[in-house]
Amino acid sequence: MHHLVDFYFDHVHPFFPMLNREYVMQHLGLYSPGAPVKPVVMLLTAVLASAGQYDSELEGWGVKSPADFQWDLVGRLVHFDDPHLFVIQALVLIAVCGLEVKAKRNLWSRVSVAIRMAQEIGLHRTLAHDRHKVDMETDTRRRTFFCCYILDRFSAISTGRPYIIRDEEWDTVWPTAVSPADGDIVANLIRQVRLCFIVGKINRYCTAVVRPDRTAFINDVQGHLSRWFADLPASLQVAPTQWGTHSALYVMYHTALILFHRVAYNTIEDATCVASATEITNILHSMAQEQRAQGHHQQQSSHSSSHLAHTSTSQQQQQQSSSHNKHTPSPKSTPNTKNKPKVVILPPNSYGIVTTIAVWVTRIQNGKREDAEMLRKCVVAFRSMRAVAPMLMRIEGFLK
Repeated sequence: MHHLVDFYFDHVHPFFPMLNREYVMQHLGLYSPGAPVKPVVMLLTAVLASAGQYDSELEGWGVKSPADFQWDLVGRLVHFDDPHLFVIQALVLIAVCGLEVKAKRNLWSRVSVAIRMAQEIGLHRTLAHDRHKVDMETDTRRRTFFCCYILDRFSAISTGRPYIIRDEEWDTVWPTAVSPADGDIVANLIRQVRLCFIVGKINRYCTAVVRPDRTAFINDVQGHLSRWFADLPASLQVAPTQWGTHSALYVMYHTALILFHRVAYNTIEDATCVASATEITNILHSMAQEQRAQGHHQQQSSHSSSHLAHTSTSQQQQQQSSSHNKHTPSPKSTPNTKNKPKVVILPPNSYGIVTTIAVWVTRIQNGKREDAEMLRKCVVAFRSMRAVAPMLMRIEGFLK
């Protein structure tokens, strides 16, 4: 269990920094498979299930079916009638990590429940005496609201439905880094929220019954996108070379550009859309190459480990027989913690990848067969993701 919590904060948390590590670790002892369902137990369950989505070493810890392991944990999260911060966070984690595929519930509906609860307990407002307050609980409440905000905007734009959180109805203060290690992570969260503010403008134009002036909309969104990018540090304005929080933010930005041009100019084939789709495709291609290289390295390491294990069997048996601790795990039951986890791709980036694929498919349909190679790169990177087999089958039809 400690392994999964550590894994969550090391690999998932940087992309979606909603929780406070110190607080979760303080309450970890309250979790057990038969523990009564309380808000804190629900949150810990969601953390474990979220980590299980991406941990490539679950079998080494005795979990034969990661999918069943995740579903068993999520199955405990059924008592969420009473609004509570931990319940909201649990629901958000379920939504952001796609843990309810078997339940056939979509991201938009699950996020909607979490947001209504967040509004009910006042996460969208800042009281006068809390405005300059910085402590663990206050900061976690702020982070939770902004994580809800991010999911609200992208679940709305990806389903073509209105968003829930209206910008004129919240005044939550930006989160701060309670610990020095969270400085860059919190700054990245704020950048995501600012970008989602722009995505909300695009979504509102799409869903409005009476749309505002088109020229005014174009000028407004173009200005916001330009300023957002110009405000980035120089290191974040260049294309990343491997997958990480920089890549995730970069993909979100280029996704917003494609969405804007699709709505403003009714096309995803103009120069801007193609350039953004190319940037996203190049990132995916680099990610796929990195994964293949890592897999080759792990295979070599596995052969080396097998040889070492064979030559040291006698020594291990001698040590185990002389040990007074009968509960010490054998080397076979200890996971290879040097293996890299699965790539963490959350809903905003998943939608960006789908949008990029749509650009290449549209161009191929319109006679641009030379773009088939770009589509192939997307498919190769997309193969390792969950629940996309039907989509891949349709896409691969364009490559034949």
